[in-house]
Amino acid sequence: MEQLSMNAKVRDKMTKGELKRLREKGYTPGIFYGRDEENLPIYVDTSTLIRVARKARESNVFIDLIIEKGGEQLKKLCLFKEVNYHPLKRVPLHFDIYSVKTGEEIEVEVPVVLTGSAPGVKKGGLLQLIRRELTIRCLPKYMPEKIEIDVSNLDIGDAVHIKDLNVENVKFIYDTNFTIVTVVPPEKEKPEEEEAEEEIEESEE
Repeated sequence: MEQLSMNAKVRDKMTKGELKRLREKGYTPGIFYGRDEENLPIYVDTSTLIRVARKARESNVFIDLIIEKGGEQLKKLCLFKEVNYHPLKRVPLHFDIYSVKTGEEIEVEVPVVLTGSAPGVKKGGLLQLIRRELTIRCLPKYMPEKIEIDVSNLDIGDAVHIKDLNVENVKFIYDTNFTIVTVVPPEKEKPEEEEAEEEIEESEE
């Protein structure tokens, strides 16, 4: 599993004016937290945050967060919980990042990636990916960047459900046996007479 690093400093002030000043200087405020950890208001370089957050969106990436506090440097293994962006400028406004313990299970969402070619598609069926992300629970060292699903055996009408998956050292979190990917029949073409009737109805409206 890939890791990135990001330096942070503790914020002394929590006022709106201080947050505005930080953003104007090229920093983004955030919150660090975790089990048995002190919640810390922090700030990081915005350009670094953008780069790291982009990589985190592409695949699950652990972050070595180095927090400068009281003249000391605290190194914490972390994952992003959330990054909030400006709706128009698309620059980060605030982020939440949490500490990960190497010996404790974590619960994260992992992207689904399809591999292979479905026979049903060659027959005219449509491959539909219903769930693009899956919630899993595992130890940090076993966290996959993605869940690959081979569709090479899917004919028209076939599907892969969450109970069909078996990934070593990974638990899938679900309440129902939902569909992840399926091949649906092609849409039937309408008879020419039916299409003509619809065109007439539309012209009369």
